[in-house]
Amino acid sequence: MKPLLKTIRSVSVRTESQLPALSARRLSAVFHNEGRPNIVLADISFDIFPGQLICLIGPSGCGKTTLLSMIAGFLKPTGGEIHVNGRPVSRPGPDRCVVFQQDALFPWLTVEENIAFGLKRRSRNRKESRQAVTRILDLVGLLPFRNYLPDAISGGMKQRVALARVLVLRPEILLMDEPFGALDAQSREDMQDLLLELWGKLKPTIFFVTHDLSEAIVLADRIMLMDKAPGRIVSDIAVNLPRPRKRESDQFHLLYKTIRQRF
Repeated sequence: MKPLLKTIRSVSVRTESQLPALSARRLSAVFHNEGRPNIVLADISFDIFPGQLICLIGPSGCGKTTLLSMIAGFLKPTGGEIHVNGRPVSRPGPDRCVVFQQDALFPWLTVEENIAFGLKRRSRNRKESRQAVTRILDLVGLLPFRNYLPDAISGGMKQRVALARVLVLRPEILLMDEPFGALDAQSREDMQDLLLELWGKLKPTIFFVTHDLSEAIVLADRIMLMDKAPGRIVSDIAVNLPRPRKRESDQFHLLYKTIRQRF
């Protein structure tokens, strides 16, 4: 039997035939407040391989969102490098899409129009775009609601729209910043299950930021633990629980306690 928890000792676990989808090397972030430096991130390195689902977890203020923003290209690191499939990251790009905690839907557009919005910049004709939107609407269970406005659907359904809106673009890296944090407990579990279902069908590479250890254990191939002052990765843990993972199982609770001791 595989151990439930295994620390990945090296930042590079590539095989001869596989290069990282996302890699970071010695990243740092230093902000200045009234002339005084504040080291937010220090010496962060990791590799994430195609199709992996990685959860980043750590205490508030450790720099999780800062790290995600640098991967997205919204912030430039003070030091170090980020690469997506070997290409250096210097700005936002279509190879990386972000799902935030707030859905940020356009309230005057229907569910279908919100999902189709990003495709307008792509070289697709109207028929291809509609087919792609219809397919993703079906995958997220929103076909009956395609003509609804956001105000007419629930918070969980809005987050399904937000997820569909980026998945329809087929990004190489899907970045998720505590996307289910504002949902009630049942809706949150439903969205976790939906994400795993979509990940199984579409196989995007996912970098998922959360403060919830249970959520990370449900979702992740690997859990990267961060500490703060300054923010750094202190453990990179492979999660070997079989899928689908049962939140009420003894194995799940044992793994939770084992990882929790590292915080």
